[in-house]
Amino acid sequence: MARLASFCVPRKKKRSRSVRGLIERMEIEKTEESGENGRKKGV
Repeated sequence: MARLASFCVPRKKKRSRSVRGLIERMEIEKTEESGENGRKKGV
């Protein structure tokens, strides 16, 4: 997904809002994934 974001950001400057939303969603997903992994490792 990171590749998609970095690929869309420079080309779609007009859709900065959608791009920001995508980045925010990706960041949230990353934090959730890291949290889940941390929990699994802890257990």
